[in-house]
Parts: sequence; C-alpha cells; structure tokens
Amino acid sequence: MVDLDAKEFVGIKKKVMGQKEALNFLGKCDLLYVRANGLYLNQEKVLDFLNYKDIYNYILNSSFLSEYDLCYIRHLPPMSFSYFNFLRGIKKNPNLKVILEIPTFPYYGERSNAQSVKNKLNFYLDQFCFSKLISQYIDHIVTFNYFEDTVFGIENIKLVNGISESQMPLIKKEKSNLKEINILAVSTLVSWHAYDRLILGLNEYKDKGLNEYTIKLHFVGEGPERNNLENLTNDLSLNEFIYFYGYKNGDELEEIYGESDIGVSSLGLFKKGGAGDSLKAKEYMLAGLPIIVDENEKYYLGKEFVLDIPSNGNPIDLEQVVKFYNSITSQGSEIREFCLENFSWNRQIEKLLEIVEK
Repeated sequence: MVDLDAKEFVGIKKKVMGQKEALNFLGKCDLLYVRANGLYLNQEKVLDFLNYKDIYNYILNSSFLSEYDLCYIRHLPPMSFSYFNFLRGIKKNPNLKVILEIPTFPYYGERSNAQSVKNKLNFYLDQFCFSKLISQYIDHIVTFNYFEDTVFGIENIKLVNGISESQMPLIKKEKSNLKEINILAVSTLVSWHAYDRLILGLNEYKDKGLNEYTIKLHFVGEGPERNNLENLTNDLSLNEFIYFYGYKNGDELEEIYGESDIGVSSLGLFKKGGAGDSLKAKEYMLAGLPIIVDENEKYYLGKEFVLDIPSNGNPIDLEQVVKFYNSITSQGSEIREFCLENFSWNRQIEKLLEIVEK
C-alpha cells in the first residue's frame, strides 16, 4: 500500500482509480486505500494506524469482506510474516476469490535496494518461503509481464497497464509545420528511465552539424535523477535546448503537451530485465502524440506512429527520430482511437473477469 495522495505516486493513483472506474462500470467496486493520515474506504476514513499490521488486523476483524465476491490486492514486495498471515486469513472465506496484482515481476532484483536488514530478510523469506506457499491462498495472479506463464505456481493473467478516456484529452490534433521537434518525457526522473540517452543523442546530433530541424527536450517530473540530468545538460552546454519543469499537472501540463511533437517512454528497460509496459506511453497517445518506446514494449510495435529503439545504453539516434517524425501520416485523433480500443481499463478488466468467472 502507498499513500495515493503523495506526488511521487501520482502514476499509481491514476492506475488504481482507472481500475476502480472500470470495475464500477462492470459491477460494484469499493476501494480500500492508504492516505497520509489513515486508511480509507472510498472517501471515508476508517482507521488510524501505526503500521501495516494494524491494517491487516482491521480487515480480518471486520465483517465487510463477506459482502464481496472478489478481493483484488495490489502487491508491493517483499512479503512479510504479517502480510502472509493476512492473505491466509482472507482465504478463510471460501466464497471470496482473491486476486494478487504484482505490478513489477520479477522483483527479487529489488532486494539489493532494500535499506534495512529487516527488509532484506523479508525479501529472502519472500523468495525462498512465502512464494512457495502462497498458491494455497491466492486464486489468480495478475502481472504486466508477458514473458511469464505462471507466477508462484499460479497462472499469470497477463494484462497491460490500462488508461481511462478521462485521463487525458486529445491535445495534439495534427503535426506542426515548423522545422522544430519537441520531445516530451513526463515521469518520475529515475535512473532506469535512462533519459541520459536522449541528452547524449542530442549532443551527437549537434556535433554532426545537423540543423534542418531544431530538436528540444522537455522533462516534466521530479526524482533522484534530475540533478544528474541537469548536470549532464550543463556539462554539454545544451541548456538552450533542454528544459526541466519539475512536477506539473492540470492546465500547465496540458500546455506543455500542446507544445510537444513526440512523447518518449522509458528508455532503460534493459536495466530492469527487459520487459516493460509503460502507462505514460498510453497517455501520450491519448493526447494524440506519436511515441518513442524501448523495443521491449511490444504492445505498440508495427504502428507507423511508434518508433522502437534498441534496448541498450547507447545515445538515441536523433537523425532516425527526424526521419520517423517526417514519415508519420496519422492524425492525433487516430492515435488516440488506437489507444482507447486496445488499452482502456474497461477492456483490461473485462479480460480479467472473463478468466476469473470461468
């Protein structure tokens, strides 16, 4: 569980609220979630808590679980003793189907980032103990990893990170006629997005004396990698062509989208094992923007408004980006329509329920 009001989890909040909206469209869904000052059921605060164990005990000691047919849990590793006992306790209701969503799988590589001895121990217990036993208490597992057919011995229901039509209006209806290409990256600025590849690519583009198109990079978001990206920009004297906006939303964000020509997804999937499914790529398409994606984001490949780049640490070839941009014939409305037809949360939840109800 994460605080859905925190800025750093804005992407998670969009995803969770999109899933809730789709479930309510197809039935009835209540959302139990954490905010900074407590545990909430929809909009009502139901518990002040000191730790997650308090939350688990509250749920297990409440009677409301008997009202539901389905319990959908968003899993954040590692699995602790109290969390494992919580899953075991929920399954005492034989009529309740339990679905565990694992947003990133496999996740054992994250063990090296664990900050405390307790957290490291929980990762080991998760990998070598709890994950071996969990199939007794979980009916279905959902991941966004299309390489794995089973997870913890349970069939993997492979979904994609969905979107809601209301998440983003159509902003970019047609291509600009200016000899300028504005590339947009909206994300938490972390190392595994490898946005340094864009900056290094722009430096190579400038060094070659290519000037038919002016290329500018726009980074929206905060994160631990921002200082490194800004320092790289300064070192290469590219400040005239690269902009850092910090966190933006609402009208300010839409204005930046309106000035952009291409959206760029994560460029560092090779740092996370290769597989990936970016929510941000879909938001760009909702806005009507063509996209640049890692070649391992296979859901979009083959579309003329999608440029897939090699999954490595090399600078992005911006000459190739210019050729790609000039080849696009699709209008913004067509890009948006493709996105909604294939990646809406309604479609993803329909797929999930079809499997669960078999």
